[in-house]
Amino acid sequence: MSSQPNRPLRIELIVSASRPELLQGLDVWLRLGLLSDIQVKRISQTYLSCLLPELVVTPPAPIRRISHPREIETPIPTPTLSPLPLSGIWQSFQDELSVRWLLFLGVFLVVVSSGVLAATQWQNFPPAGQYGVLWGYTIIFFGIGIWARNKQNLKLTSQTLELVALLLVPVNFWAMDSFGLWRYFWEWIVVIVAAFSLTGIILFNQAIRDDSSRFTSRTSLMLCLGYLHWGWHFSGMPLLAVYLGVIGTTIFLPQSRSRGRGGNGADVEEG
Repeated sequence: MSSQPNRPLRIELIVSASRPELLQGLDVWLRLGLLSDIQVKRISQTYLSCLLPELVVTPPAPIRRISHPREIETPIPTPTLSPLPLSGIWQSFQDELSVRWLLFLGVFLVVVSSGVLAATQWQNFPPAGQYGVLWGYTIIFFGIGIWARNKQNLKLTSQTLELVALLLVPVNFWAMDSFGLWRYFWEWIVVIVAAFSLTGIILFNQAIRDDSSRFTSRTSLMLCLGYLHWGWHFSGMPLLAVYLGVIGTTIFLPQSRSRGRGGNGADVEEG
């Protein structure tokens, strides 16, 4: 039989796997080329290894969150320095005075601008029409003041417009007499309507109505001084009007003061 030098040999060894010389022998055979790396790894995995014990993973115990009561931080109020009483009063007075002057300036500019615009055609209007411009402004100012009285943010505007309308009342009576609105029947109608409306402006003025103790005396005095502007084209009427105005002021003005003092005294006694 012919020999087969390349025929692989089957060698069986019975060796204890716990002996350390086994690993040394495998290393020697690996260096000599009798075993390959793959064969050494296969022998090691088959005979020289053992299974690791399985790790039992226990779930972690739930962590209880301890809720701490929330502390409510109370804001510490910062002390505010209150201004001096006199400086605060003076500042508020300046603010109110500036607003009132601006309102008066606006009213004055409206009247002057309308007068300038109507100056070119002023002669074409009859006396009643010329007076109607002034009367219309007076009614408009008073009407807007009445409307603004119910608005919380327009109190100062309402008081100013009502005051302007009240100051225009004697000017209206003087204008009616200056234009001589007594010649024709329809001019008498204008005078009657204007007189009733101007009387209503005095009666329904908020500043006069609020002070009930002075309502009668102030109203009578203002009506008396207003109607005394009529009839100045008659001889002797200007002098008579001046005397009647002085007498009326002497009669009604002390009454308003005494009533005001009497009301204050009653309040003190009640307290």
